[in-house]
Amino acid sequence: MICPKCDEGAIVKIRFKESGKCAYLCDFCESLWLEGMDISSRTGFMLTSYQRGIEHEYTVDEIDQKDQDHKFT
Repeated sequence: MICPKCDEGAIVKIRFKESGKCAYLCDFCESLWLEGMDISSRTGFMLTSYQRGIEHEYTVDEIDQKDQDHKFT
């Protein structure tokens, strides 16, 4: 899926190493949506803003087709 905020980057699923929580991240503009959020141009965070004082390391997980069909709006 192409990022709805920048229309350039791809959305990738990430997992924060410390908590194990999942989120979705644009690989271009670094917009971030926590798991369960609607992914749209009106929602989400910037990765740098979210990371201040919270979690800094994450791994990239593959997004399966089921997640893509269900989560993105």
